[in-house]
Amino acid sequence: GGALALLHRLYSGMKVRCVYHPELLLLPKALTADAEAAKSSGLRCGWRGAMHDYAPHLGSCKVHASVTAASHSGAAGESASSAASSSQGAQAAKASASAASSSTSPAPAVVAAAGAGA
Repeated sequence: GGALALLHRLYSGMKVRCVYHPELLLLPKALTADAEAAKSSGLRCGWRGAMHDYAPHLGSCKVHASVTAASHSGAAGESASSAASSSQGAQAAKASASAASSSTSPAPAVVAAAGAGA
């Protein structure tokens, strides 16, 4: 029981950065396809915080909302053109839209500790 509580405290207190953080977008390869899209569009998010606050942050992150809206509108346009080509295309468009709406959130990046007290 004590080890599990310690692990939970460590995990919950871990400091992370948004996947769209400027320092992360300086890396040669972006962490996710959405981060690459944000990088090419010049979008950045400077959020840092505790691991347990990351999911709520993504719900209000303007960069994440912008990038995911753009990627879903592109997928919807592609699905619409395939649906017009055949009746099987309509079924594929439904499956594509379903997959796009159930995509997972990008993972945060762990902030390296500057020292033992950080």
